[in-house]
Amino acid sequence: MPTTILSREGLSGQIADFVAAMLFFATVFVCALLRSQTALLAALPPVLLAVGLLVLIWRHFAEGRPRIYWGHYDAAVVFLFIYVAANVYYSEIISVTWRAASLYLLAFAGFFFGRLLFYRRLLWYALGLVITLILAFVWVWMLRQRLMMAARPDMFYADRLLVTLHVLAVFLAFWLVTLPFLIVHRPTNLIALIYVAVIVGGYTFYLIGQLGWLFEGTWTAAAVTSRHDRLQIIQTVADIARHYPLTGGGLGTFPNLFEAYRPSPRVPYGATFNSYLFLLAEAGLAGLLLYLYPLVMFSVYIVRHWGFFLNRKLRMGVLALLSLTILCLIQGLHDPHMHSVLAWLLLFTAFGTLSSLVNIRDPMRIFPQASPVAGLAPRVSAEGTERPFKPGLIRRMGFGGTVELAAYAVLVVVVLAAQLAPHVAASQIRRRPQEEATSPSYGLRLERTIGVFPFLPEAWVRLANYYQDSAKDSNDLVLRLLPRIEEAYQRAIRLDPFEPRTYERLALLYSSTNSPMKARETLARGVRANPNDLVLRLMLVRELQKAGSLALATWHMQQALHRIAPAQAELYLQLAELYEQRGLTAVAVRHYQYARQVLPESALSSPQARRLRQRLGLPEVAQSRATL
Repeated sequence: MPTTILSREGLSGQIADFVAAMLFFATVFVCALLRSQTALLAALPPVLLAVGLLVLIWRHFAEGRPRIYWGHYDAAVVFLFIYVAANVYYSEIISVTWRAASLYLLAFAGFFFGRLLFYRRLLWYALGLVITLILAFVWVWMLRQRLMMAARPDMFYADRLLVTLHVLAVFLAFWLVTLPFLIVHRPTNLIALIYVAVIVGGYTFYLIGQLGWLFEGTWTAAAVTSRHDRLQIIQTVADIARHYPLTGGGLGTFPNLFEAYRPSPRVPYGATFNSYLFLLAEAGLAGLLLYLYPLVMFSVYIVRHWGFFLNRKLRMGVLALLSLTILCLIQGLHDPHMHSVLAWLLLFTAFGTLSSLVNIRDPMRIFPQASPVAGLAPRVSAEGTERPFKPGLIRRMGFGGTVELAAYAVLVVVVLAAQLAPHVAASQIRRRPQEEATSPSYGLRLERTIGVFPFLPEAWVRLANYYQDSAKDSNDLVLRLLPRIEEAYQRAIRLDPFEPRTYERLALLYSSTNSPMKARETLARGVRANPNDLVLRLMLVRELQKAGSLALATWHMQQALHRIAPAQAELYLQLAELYEQRGLTAVAVRHYQYARQVLPESALSSPQARRLRQRLGLPEVAQSRATL
C-alpha cells in the first residue's frame, strides 16, 4: 500500500472529492442541454469526466486507500461497455455509432465514479444530484419555452429537450422521495418498509397514469389508431432485428434504420415503445443481454444476501440504490427514453455506487456511525462460532497499486482521445471564415483530416465537392478529377448508406459525365437503402425512362405515389404518361381522370398535361371541368 500523502479527513482529500463531484454534476447538466450527438458541446462531457477520473485515481493513490476488488458483475459491466465500443466496428453507419458510443461511454465513466466513491457521504451525493437535476430541469424547460415561442422553432431540438425533461423528472422524483430517508441518523426496519411502500405506491400511481391507454375504450378511433401505430413500430423493429439479430444496426442508428425499414412514411416515429426494443434494434441481442445481466442478476444477488448488511445506514443506502436500479428496469418496459445517454449516465453511476457499497462494505466511512469493516461483521454459525463473510462475488482482481493506477490513467486518456476524435475531425472539415470553397488550404486540411480519421462520411462528401469546384473545365473534371470524386462519394456511401443526398450527387455526376448506366446503378442502390425517399425514386424513374425500361419505371412511380407521397396528385399525371408510353391507354386514361378530380387547372394546363391529353384523345381542361 502506498504511503498516505493526503489525510482521509483532511482538506486536500475533501477538495479532491469536491472537484470530482462538481465535474460529474457539470457533466449531467451539459448532457441535458445537448442539441445532438454532432454538436460541438458533445465533446465537453467526456473531457469533464476524464478529468474527474484522473482526480479520483490520484486521490486513491495519494490517500493510500485499500485495493478495490472487482466482482464478476462489475466485469459484466466492463464487458457491456467493451461491446459498446466494439459496436462501432459492426455499425451500418460508423460515424453515427462512433459519436453515440463516445457519449454512452460517459455511463462507463459514471460507473467508475461510483466505484471510486466520489463523495464523503451518500447524503451529499443525493443532495448534490437533486440540486443539479432541479437546475437542469428548470434550465431545459425555460430553453424549450423560449424555443417554442420563436418564429421558426427548431422542432428537432424541442423534441430532444422534451425527452430530457422526461428523464430529469423521473430521476428527480426518485431522489426527492429518497433524500429525507437518507437524512435519518439510524433508520430502522420500519423506516425501510415505509420507504419501500412510498416508492412502490408512488411509482404504481405514476405507472397507471403512463399506461392509461391500456384502459381506453377498445374500439374507439383513438385506441385503434394508437394500437395500429404501436404494431407498425414493433413490426419495423422486428424487421430491423431480423436483419441485424446479434449486433444490431449500431448505436445511434435507429432513426436512420427506422426510416429505411418502416413500411411507409406514414408510420409515425414518435409513438411510444420500450427502451429494450430500442436497444435490440441498435445493439442487437448481444447488447440487450449484456445490458440486462448485471442489472438484473446483481439485484437478485443483493436480495438473496440481504442479511449481510448489518449496519442500518449502509442498509438504507443499499436499499435506495437497489430501488433505483429495479425501477429503471421496469421503466424501460414502457419508456424508450431510458435508452438515452442521460438515463444511462445516471443509472450506471448509481449502479457503480451500489456495487461499491455491496462489495467494499464501507471502507471510506461514508456512514458516520459505521466502522471501516462494519459491513463485514462476522456471522454466527449454528455451532456458535464466528464465520467471516466471504461472498463468492468478490474476486482477487482489484484496483490499486502504482502500476495499476498508472495503467488506468493511461486508459482514461486513450478512451478520451477516441471519444473526441469525431468531434475534432468534424471541426477540422468546416470552412474557416473568409475561406473559399476552392482554397488550397481548405483542400489540404480535408485530406489531412481524412488521413487521420477516415470515418466521417460528410468529410468525404466535402472532399468530393472540393474536387468538383476545383475543376478548371469539363475536360479537367473528367480526365483528372473524376476518379477522385467518384472514390470520395463511394467511401461516403459505404460509411453511411442511409444518406440519400450522397446517391443523388453521385448520380448527377455520372449523368453530367455521360455515364447513364452508372447513374441508374447508383440510384437503384440509393432506393434499396432509402425506399421512402421521394427524390431518389423520381430520379430513378427519369433514368429508367431514358433507358426505355418503362415497366420498371412504372413500378417505381407506383411506389412513389402509393407508398411515399399519396397526397401528391401530380404523380398521377406522370404515372398516366408512363402507362400511355407502354401502350396501356385505358389504364392511362383512368389515372388521368384521378388527377383531373383533384388537381387545379394550372397543373392540368401544363405542356406535359396537354401533350398527354392529345395522345389519349381527351378533351381540354375547360370542357372537362364543365362536364363534371
